[in-house]
Amino acid sequence: MLSDDYLREAEYRARRFSGAYFGTSGSLAADVIRLLNLIRHQKQELARMTTTLEQANQELRAAVEARLAQGCAADAACCEGPEPEETLEPDAPIPVDWILRGERELHDEEPRLTGDGILAAQADDDASPAEGLLHETIAAVRDRRPKYGGPKAHFGRTVGMINAAFADVLKRPLTPSDWALIMTLDKVSRFLGPTKTHDQIVDLAGYAACLAECEQA
Repeated sequence: MLSDDYLREAEYRARRFSGAYFGTSGSLAADVIRLLNLIRHQKQELARMTTTLEQANQELRAAVEARLAQGCAADAACCEGPEPEETLEPDAPIPVDWILRGERELHDEEPRLTGDGILAAQADDDASPAEGLLHETIAAVRDRRPKYGGPKAHFGRTVGMINAAFADVLKRPLTPSDWALIMTLDKVSRFLGPTKTHDQIVDLAGYAACLAECEQA
């Protein structure tokens, strides 16, 4: 990095020839002065960007520390007593604490399952295939809820449009629970088709869970 003293000396030497604008020396001096001004401007921008980056790093560090403190408090509360009641509305998106999950996955000897780093269960080598499937289903449900909303809201929008389009055919309006059953039947139909995939079974379990949520009073 060129120091400010060096830049001043270089400009002083260049300006000694800047008066001869029609000669080679004058042209070179003018070019040097322009380059020096450009270097000064770049140094100022670099200093500004460095300051901004340091401030952003400090804010991010503070946010991570606050998240970690909240996670430790939540873990302590879970160990001391029963799991607290869910405070979110049934159709409200479930927030995923990505920062805290990444921090724990970096430090834990065994990585957590895909999904919420706070609530997801620790991987169990002795888990049955059924339990493993349910873990995958939980991860899929948690991934899709922030994207589409809860099943009551998502399925409610879907059946609302279907009821409007087929009002003269339906004996009664479809409900979100009806749509959960329809999607379950669709996954069964796909599973009975020529190609069977593991994702079809996960989707079956997921729509069964959505049906249970839609049936909640």
